[in-house]
Amino acid sequence: MPGVGSGSPGVYGTLGTPAQGNVPGGRYFANSWTDSSGNLWLFGGAGEDANDSWGSLDDLWVFSPPANQWAWMGGSRTVPMYGGDAGVYGSLGLPAARNVPGGRSGSFELDRQPRAPMASWGRWIRCQRPCRCSQRPMGVSAFCPGDTNVYPVRHPNSLTIAQGASGTSTVTVTGSGGFTGSVTLAATGLPSGVTASFNPNPTTGTSVVTLTASRSAVPGSYFPAITGTSGMLTATAGLALTIAPGSVSTTTALSSSLNPSTYGQSVTFTASVSPVSATGNVQFFDGAASLGAATLTGGSAALAVSTLAVGTHSITAVYGGDVNDATALRLC
Repeated sequence: MPGVGSGSPGVYGTLGTPAQGNVPGGRYFANSWTDSSGNLWLFGGAGEDANDSWGSLDDLWVFSPPANQWAWMGGSRTVPMYGGDAGVYGSLGLPAARNVPGGRSGSFELDRQPRAPMASWGRWIRCQRPCRCSQRPMGVSAFCPGDTNVYPVRHPNSLTIAQGASGTSTVTVTGSGGFTGSVTLAATGLPSGVTASFNPNPTTGTSVVTLTASRSAVPGSYFPAITGTSGMLTATAGLALTIAPGSVSTTTALSSSLNPSTYGQSVTFTASVSPVSATGNVQFFDGAASLGAATLTGGSAALAVSTLAVGTHSITAVYGGDVNDATALRLC
């Protein structure tokens, strides 16, 4: 019977993509934590799936307060009635993309240190010996004491870059259990139009990651991951990435329909602004005196004037810019 828990069903949207309409289903006994960027993470619990069926959930969610949006980051959208999806354990001690815990409620997380959000679902590992947890996501809970040949990658927290700009942060690789090898770093889950580079890469300690957003990158909040690999070993840490609207450089060309002109003639001054996608107004001046303004249409703004006095004139066109395009000036 749907709705047995008297809660709302989940709206999952697209895996890994924040959206305004996304929301976890009603639940209780869920595991939650807040990362160092202020994002709220939610895992499992007893509650409603996408079909309003009640059971033990294994879904992972993250909520970004600045964007006021939820993102479904992993696990299943649906569960068997009054049950839960079975876990996929893989090989003991080895992370794998298909690994996922089974549905559960009343689970808990022990490592409460500030951290960036975990963006790479599927990096789950079972303890090789009794320790603080039976299952935990890599990059969220600490490794078991005494584990050998493993290493955590310390996340670079969060980063905000504008369209058409770059930003940098530092990634730190810390050996555990005697690990001293070099680690090759990579970024996964980057939004379209964003690229990443690391220097140095591979590294045995720290590396500077540079993220570059093209002008076509869509503004918003994203959760890519930094992954370190050394032989068969892999560790992943999340990165909260914000793409902000950028400011594009513009150029303005100014032309006159008559030059020279006679007293009383109508002269049309035309300002051509590049890129043609620029919007807003262009102000025209005769020296310090304003001649008027015209609205850009298709990268062009024109103003007709018939009040110029006899003599030489210095005409200026000033484009005021918009949300994405910077101001520009041209003399004639």
